[in-house]
Amino acid sequence: MRTPMVLAQAAEQTLTEEILAWLRGEDFRSVDGIPQLIGDHLALSAAALGLACAVAIPLALFLAHGHRAPVLSINMANAFRAIPAFGLLLVAFQLGGFSLPLLVLVFALVGVAPIFANAYIGVRQVDPEIVDAAVGMGLTGRQVLMEVELPLASPVLMAGVRTAAVNIVATVTLAAVVGFGGLGFPIIAGLNRGLQFSSSARTLAIGGALLVALLSIGTEAVLGLVQARIVPEGLRLRDAAREARAEAVTEPTLRTEPSP
Repeated sequence: MRTPMVLAQAAEQTLTEEILAWLRGEDFRSVDGIPQLIGDHLALSAAALGLACAVAIPLALFLAHGHRAPVLSINMANAFRAIPAFGLLLVAFQLGGFSLPLLVLVFALVGVAPIFANAYIGVRQVDPEIVDAAVGMGLTGRQVLMEVELPLASPVLMAGVRTAAVNIVATVTLAAVVGFGGLGFPIIAGLNRGLQFSSSARTLAIGGALLVALLSIGTEAVLGLVQARIVPEGLRLRDAAREARAEAVTEPTLRTEPSP
């Protein structure tokens, strides 16, 4: 007689095999299958991220460069972080139903907070002596912002963009709830079939969630490469030197006791 543990392990193995078979199956080879869902997911995510950057970065640079409303700026960013995406979808539906531009706006609001906060903090953290030196050399306020403050703030700014991108890619899964496709579609389809009653439902839900996770990881990796290209080399070398010094300080030093 097989024990419950053996039966559970067999069920897990079967489910894993079904998920792998689904990932290799016809849904991936058909034109309107999983590749289409991935394309829709990426397109909606890219549009939302672009809108979030277009709104958050200029506003943050304007406020940070002029040292305007520091407390209000940070509180506004934190307020955006606290708004749930599903709640935004419900509010959007109550205001005017669902449309693609409205969905882009809703998902863009998810990414505004980390981009705005990092852009604002990055500019404010620039050494004032560097800014004073730039002004002393005759640079205008716009030149100081674009040629001094923004390049120096770019690592922090890009960290916010990467965080926002991952958040948006994960949240766009909710677009399937209102019938706009994306990788949330197999997840919603699996949930509607009933996870406890159907192995195919579990395959769809877990497989879709796995694809969303892989897409989020891939987005983070690609933007990491972009950051490595656009961040000035001097800043990369400085950050690498700081990390090396921090590791040298934290590593335990082995000392040999002198023999008596």
